[in-house]
Amino acid sequence: MLPSHRKINEVQAHEIDLAEDAGLFSKATFDFISLQAGGRVNLGYIKLDQKNYLRTKRQEAIRQREAGALLECFEKKRIDDPSFFSAIQLDVDDMITNIFWVDSKMIIDYETFGDVLSFDTTYQMNREHRPLASFVGLNNHRKMVVFGGALMYDETSESFQWLFETFFKAMSGKKSKIIFTDQDAAISKAISLVMPEVHHRLCVWHMEQNATKHLNQIYKRYASFRGDFRRCIYVYIDEDEFIDAWNSMLDEYNLHENEWLQGIYALREKLFASDYNIVQFFKHYDRAIEDKRYNELQDTCDASQRFPVLKAQVHILAHAREVYTSHIFAYFQDEYMKSLSMKVNRCEDNNLSTMYKVSKHGHTREYIVKVTEIGHISCPCMKFESMGILFCHTIRILDVVRGVSRIPTEYILKRWTIDAKAEDIKEVDGQDIEINDPKLITTNRYRVLCPIFVKLVTKASETDDGYKEAIVCANELSSKLKEIMKVANSSLCTSGSKRFIRSK
Repeated sequence: MLPSHRKINEVQAHEIDLAEDAGLFSKATFDFISLQAGGRVNLGYIKLDQKNYLRTKRQEAIRQREAGALLECFEKKRIDDPSFFSAIQLDVDDMITNIFWVDSKMIIDYETFGDVLSFDTTYQMNREHRPLASFVGLNNHRKMVVFGGALMYDETSESFQWLFETFFKAMSGKKSKIIFTDQDAAISKAISLVMPEVHHRLCVWHMEQNATKHLNQIYKRYASFRGDFRRCIYVYIDEDEFIDAWNSMLDEYNLHENEWLQGIYALREKLFASDYNIVQFFKHYDRAIEDKRYNELQDTCDASQRFPVLKAQVHILAHAREVYTSHIFAYFQDEYMKSLSMKVNRCEDNNLSTMYKVSKHGHTREYIVKVTEIGHISCPCMKFESMGILFCHTIRILDVVRGVSRIPTEYILKRWTIDAKAEDIKEVDGQDIEINDPKLITTNRYRVLCPIFVKLVTKASETDDGYKEAIVCANELSSKLKEIMKVANSSLCTSGSKRFIRSK
């Protein structure tokens, strides 16, 4: 117990560091390491020593200044991931304004699922009040996938413009078809400058959160208001129905003069906690990303091991089960079951198209579904355009009226399929694209090699002989790779010298 006899050794220090990176509280860390040592009396230090060790470590990080420490983290990540990309925006005094980063997995995910992009700045670090800006989307299991992150010290339209330009630069210039954001004037201005061709829509979840702030008294006074407001923003698809419901809501709660609701209505076409320092925050951000990627791996594994059960033995459902991930198939199957309660009446037929009236049994609301002579089908509900899968009205026409046994190819979005992450990228004419971008080539190699070596290492670690053999092979491979890199670097230096001589 004497200070002169207490010491945290290197192994214990490493375990404390790992526990902090994993987000464990100080007491839990101390108790766990004590158990490993056979009790606190065998530990060699007390809880105060652990607290002082962590404080000293953090002070050293602060002395490097937050930005310097974060840049050091980035450099370490770049060693492990050559395609890791980061950028920093400086102000007129050369002070860091904003920080942006993506890794190779984010780049690959955006290449596959980046057609729809959501940009969110609602997360904040409580101590420094720096919003975490996240670029996110949905993968083929309909789960959130992260495309990039940024720490925003400044939230002006100029900063958002820099951020969007940097993001698309990291993604080799590829832009999304649609972007969802919060209602923010600075963000809207930056989007109009950087990506005027991209459809900008407001996230209804954010709007609902804002409503609780701007209409707090209405929420408290009327218990039914929340339900009426949610129906307006989530349920009604037909514009006339939405307008009627909106006006009824304003009448019911006397809100015709409410400025915030007036502003939201004008934008109706677009409606479709931590106390860590910056280095600790980035480590926990990495762990959160890793959790999501592990969940995606589990979803992929489950899809390969389990076959969803068909609720009806029909060809179109069997085809959907073959092509879609289990999550998307569940949506499609639910829509198929809904289609069974639909009745269809032919209402018009001409040389170019056929029109059908589709309605639910017992309901008067009708949808006019149009089928052209070449088989293109459309419905005013616009569900395929918004969700990417066929819905009950169109399924009923295809299944019963047209006798289609397979989902037409044009109505199968690759992003929802089991093979969404197939390695080959096809051009319009079906030919393979030759990827010339060194960044994408490197990330593809990395993606292929990682699971191979993880499996080998897992097998090798199960036995002592396997472990020894793996060490020998790893050393041999390391030596060969060093020689390959020497040759590659030598070639680069030679070609660089020749270019320099020619330029002179």
